[in-house]
Amino acid sequence: RVWCALTVGLPFMAFDLTLAYLGGVYIVQSDSDESMLSDTLAMVFIAEIDELLYVAFTSDIMRQSLENMHPVEVAMSNKKRLITWFACSILNPLVTVLAAVAVSHSTRSVHCPEYAMSGQFLLD
Repeated sequence: RVWCALTVGLPFMAFDLTLAYLGGVYIVQSDSDESMLSDTLAMVFIAEIDELLYVAFTSDIMRQSLENMHPVEVAMSNKKRLITWFACSILNPLVTVLAAVAVSHSTRSVHCPEYAMSGQFLLD
């Protein structure tokens, strides 16, 4: 289980976090509302391209086989369930919001020298 987390989970998470950060910087640097919209759509396309490739290059029979496979059952204690719930329901959204604020702040401070961090950035 640890090997799977290290070889699959961590690289996937690192890729997603890097994509989220760079995508946020790319979107924030848009010059107009129209370019921000098109940049956002481009980032959504990049984030979802793996699903599109899966559908395009996997046959229907293979997809049905994968979808109908018997699930791997993992015995979890209530402590692990509570930790997993906390991580998914509270920690993950909190980290996402904090990362968005950090990207917005760092981009503004680089491109707007007169920008000072205050509560005003929450209203923008």
